[in-house]
Amino acid sequence: MVRLDAGRVLTWLPYCGLFTSLFITPSSDDLIGLLRFFGLVFLVAALVIAMGLLLQRRGASIARGLYARGVGPYAALVLVIVVVTSLFVR
Repeated sequence: MVRLDAGRVLTWLPYCGLFTSLFITPSSDDLIGLLRFFGLVFLVAALVIAMGLLLQRRGASIARGLYARGVGPYAALVLVIVVVTSLFVR
């Protein structure tokens, strides 16, 4: 059984920051905006940790099935967005 330690948690923090910055622009002009951004980063990190612990309890077969059903349509959606965006830019 893989144990959860601080080193593993800290490696996910940059990914959570990247995910948050895709939806909310980090504001470095004021302290409140900066605290809001880092608060959301830690909230996303807490959700990722909770989902990881849930997967550890329920098993990886659930995640494997979700990936098999979800990755294809999501990749197609991203491809459509890229094509439509590139057509609008021209």
